[in-house]
Amino acid sequence: VMGLVTAGVAGAAVWAVRYVKRSEALGALLRGADTEEGRKSAIHRLETEYKKDDVQAALARAQLEMQEDPRKALTTLEAVDLGKQLGPVADQVRAMRAMLHLTVGETQEARGLVDALELGKQQEPKTRAMFATVAGEAWGRTGQGKKAVETLELFNPEDPDYGELRVQMWRARAFAYAGANDMKGAGRALRKLAEINIQLLAMFVGQK
Repeated sequence: VMGLVTAGVAGAAVWAVRYVKRSEALGALLRGADTEEGRKSAIHRLETEYKKDDVQAALARAQLEMQEDPRKALTTLEAVDLGKQLGPVADQVRAMRAMLHLTVGETQEARGLVDALELGKQQEPKTRAMFATVAGEAWGRTGQGKKAVETLELFNPEDPDYGELRVQMWRARAFAYAGANDMKGAGRALRKLAEINIQLLAMFVGQK
C-alpha cells in the first residue's frame, strides 16, 4: 500500500526538489536521505537546524515525510503561513498540499487549494506542468471535467522533458476524461498507466 502511495505522490516532490536545490545544504540533505534511517536523520536535522518559518526546509521535510505518512507531510505544510509568502512560493506549497489531499482521497480539500493557484505565473516549464496536473486531477474529481481536460491537454505526458511527471499526468487525465464523460479518453489514459505499471490501476478499482 505504501508503495502505491509513494507512486501517487512521487510527482508532487518534483518541484520541491527543484526549489530546495537552490540551497546546497538542503539539496545535499535530500540526496543523503535515500534510506529509512537516512530520512529520519534528515528530518531530525530539518527540525533542529532550520527555522520553523523556512519554507524551503518545510518543503524538504514534507517530501521526506510523505514517503511514509502523507498526513504528517500535510501537517508540516499546513504550518506554513501562506499569507506571508510571495505568490509563486505560496503556490508551491498549495500545489504540494493539494497533491497530498488527492492521494488520501480528500478531493474537496484539494479543489479549494488548486482554485487559488495562479497557473500562468510559474516560470519553470516542469513546474507549470505539475501545477496543471494537480489542478486537472482535482477538477476532474470534483465536477469540472471539461475544464480539467482543457488544462491537461496543454501538456503532452509523452514529452521526454516531463519524464518524471508521466505517471501523474496520465493519472490526472484518467480522472479528467472520466469527469467529462469521455470514457474512451479515460480508457486510453488507464491503458497508458497499465503499460507503465499495472499496480497503478489499483486506485481506480471501485471508482464509479
